[in-house]
Amino acid sequence: TSHGYKSALFMSGQLKYAAAADLLKNRGLDTIEDSDSLKCGDDDAAAMAIYAHLGDDCTAAAVSRWIDDRGKEKFFLWVWFTNPHSPYFVRARARIGGTLGSLEQHMAAFAETDAAIGVLRNKLKSKGLLDQTVFVIVGDHGEAFGEHGQLNHGTSVFEEQVHVPLLFSGGNVVASHRKMDAIGSMVDLAPSILDVAGISAPAGWQG
Repeated sequence: TSHGYKSALFMSGQLKYAAAADLLKNRGLDTIEDSDSLKCGDDDAAAMAIYAHLGDDCTAAAVSRWIDDRGKEKFFLWVWFTNPHSPYFVRARARIGGTLGSLEQHMAAFAETDAAIGVLRNKLKSKGLLDQTVFVIVGDHGEAFGEHGQLNHGTSVFEEQVHVPLLFSGGNVVASHRKMDAIGSMVDLAPSILDVAGISAPAGWQG
């Protein structure tokens, strides 16, 4: 906020999980929305009963409306999509094989999240903002589907559970195919985002 950005967090899931809502209080976010406040449609209750969160398509629609309301303001958006998180939200369940929580459902959930990201890119493009917007796409953990006898996540430190995707794209980000030997982690994410925005990280930050 002190650098002139409006800021918001939109999450398909519930921020009360793991006390995230308490952690985010007084962190300078102008808008915070999660499945307790987002409204998607008549099947909200059914979706919450099965998945404990709403679909990423619903979240993307809410974010699009927020972008429309910003006018020419600079903004920082944290969009926390949760379709690919166990038990893997898939709105078009009839289209997929496998059972609830299966690899097939996981990949179908990713496809729907990819479409939700596309909605946001198209919204920015329609407003002439795409070329000056930096997209950062990151996962918070991997997922196991039988490798090393494990399922889901949080049960081991094997590669399939701890390796996460990270992509910076757009704005003043320069494409690079360099491979770095240094091991990065989530603690490096926030200062990296500030660096791309030309803002110095606070002295007390790690990473």
